[in-house]
Parts: sequence; C-alpha cells; structure tokens
Amino acid sequence: MSRLRANQITNENANGAPNFPHGLTVTGIVTATTTSTTLPQIVVGSAVTANSQGIDVTGIVTATTVKVGSAISATDGAISATRYFGDGSGLTGIDATQIATGNTKVQTVASRIDNKIDNVGVLTVTSAGANVSGILTTSYHKVNSVDLIAAVNYRGLNNSNTSNMHNAAEDLKFQTAQAGLANSNVYNTSNGRYTAPVRGIYLVQLRGLLDNSFTSGTASAQIYINGSTTNVFMLYSEATGGYAYAGGSAVIAMNANDYFTIYGETKLHVSSETNFSACLLQAY
Repeated sequence: MSRLRANQITNENANGAPNFPHGLTVTGIVTATTTSTTLPQIVVGSAVTANSQGIDVTGIVTATTVKVGSAISATDGAISATRYFGDGSGLTGIDATQIATGNTKVQTVASRIDNKIDNVGVLTVTSAGANVSGILTTSYHKVNSVDLIAAVNYRGLNNSNTSNMHNAAEDLKFQTAQAGLANSNVYNTSNGRYTAPVRGIYLVQLRGLLDNSFTSGTASAQIYINGSTTNVFMLYSEATGGYAYAGGSAVIAMNANDYFTIYGETKLHVSSETNFSACLLQAY
C-alpha cells in the first residue's frame, strides 16, 4: 500500500486550501476548526442525519442535561416546565378532577367545597351530598346556623299533679326556661321533646325533689329516644316517708332530628325544685 506524508497540502498556486472536486472519503476522524461552506446535510452512519430541518436520530439519545430556551429543561430523568401550551389531550397519568399533594387527594364533582381540608382523606362533593373516605379534619363546623351548644335548662312541670305532686307515669314536660340557656329550636314545652339539631353526643341532666311522704317504694325517670326506652335510669329513691333531692345524668348518642323525652314516674314534686338540662357535647 502506498502512503503519502506531507506537513502541508495547498492548492496548485500555494495560496489556499486544496480542492477535491470529486469528493473526499475519510475512514478515520475528521477534525475541523471552521468550515467556510454551509453543508446541506451531515450523515453519521445510519442513525443520525442533520440538515436544515433539524436532527433526526434513530435510537437512544443520552444527555446529562437538555435545555430548550428558558421554559423546559430535563436533568437526571426529571422534566421541568415553567409553562405548558396545549389542551393536554396527549398527557397521561393526570386526572383533571383531582388535586393531589402527597397522600392527600381532593376530588370535586360539584360547584364548591366550603370546608378547609387539613388532614388526609378524599372528599367527594356532588349535588346529592358529600362522601368522605379516609380521615378528614375540618377547621370549623357549622350546620345551618344552629347553635351547636344546643343548651336548654328548664324547670317546673306542667304534667298532671295534685298539691304540687306529679302523679302520672308519662313524659315529663318542663315549662319555664332559664334565661340565657334556652334554645327554642330544640325543646318543645308542649310534648317535652328535645330534638337533636345535629348528629352527636349529648349530655342530659335531671334534678328533682322526690316526695315519698304519702306512698312507699321507688321512683325513676328514664330516657326515651324516638319513643323507645333506652333503659337509662336517671332518678330514683328508695326512702319512704319524706322528701329526697336526687338526680342523675346520662350521655346519649343521637342522629340529627332524633328526639328524646324523659319518662318520669310519680313522686316528683312539681315546682322550681325540679329541672332538667341538655346540651351537645360533640358533633360527629
């Protein structure tokens, strides 16, 4: 094989670069500092073609960092974009009905959500109501402007009585409200019903003056919910032949619009000495 070695090759006038009118085939590496001619196309093997339309690559392109202007950059497998243009129809893995942060998801299928969400849970709101899966904590609780304390304090009875004595086994009906602790929305003086404004845990208390001066035996008061006894006894006496001031308290659970009454036996002294109170401890 013949070999040609030269420190410098010029044109025939020795004043410029040589011309290769029939082309130049190189099997090794070509290094060029500049080129004075715009190349219409560069082909590297069968994988890469570069021309005025861009770069076409067949296969895998590996780059440490790729940046397109100031809007999109990709580094270490993560793509960051400050802006996105388009309708998103080509994107996958995105649910437009959910907002997700970490392990908390909020799904909305209605016009609004009124409560602030502080904890983990999925809240779905539709025109038919709200559905919660998981644990949901709200920053406040408000139900139709109802006083959630729902406190009542009534005294005196308007049941059947003789000489200030309640002498019938029936629902007790208290008639005189204590100032500042009566909610007319929850207690009905005509039938003795306390109606729960919300689902929750309620505290019920009863204090009464028992009169055993004429009869013997025991007396009790029970809590009835929606007309059925709960077997919760609040008031009793075993003494005979005198007066006894006794009472009791109970915690009951009711749904919204449930009601309770206090079913009392005889021997309750009907006056300001007998009173009852109720309030909401916790809504849930």
